[in-house]
Amino acid sequence: VKAQLEDFSRRFQAEPRAKELVTEAGQLVSRLGEVEGRLYQTQARTHEDNLNHPIQLNNKLATLIGFVDASETQPTDQMQQAFEDLATRVNAELRTLNGLLDNDVRQFGEKVRKSNLPVFASGGGDL
Repeated sequence: VKAQLEDFSRRFQAEPRAKELVTEAGQLVSRLGEVEGRLYQTQARTHEDNLNHPIQLNNKLATLIGFVDASETQPTDQMQQAFEDLATRVNAELRTLNGLLDNDVRQFGEKVRKSNLPVFASGGGDL
């Protein structure tokens, strides 16, 4: 979805009729990126980057699951509490994401349809 919004912004950045839509697309990309950034570490490109950027919810949850799987006993109370905390935080982010997709992105799509902007370029070239 972010890539589609970014592509829309690139395609219509010079189109005066699309100015508000391009701005809105950028805001949606930013809001979706914020949720993504809380779920995943999007800045780390190498193993060394993990030292410079904090781990996010997915890595914390995966690490906890690794400790539980490696243990020969039942999960400790602390592990269960950590899981409940992480699951609550992940679920909150997923609710935010679903709200953005179900409401904001859907409404943006409706605005684009109503704008009558050209969906396909007609360059007359070969398909």
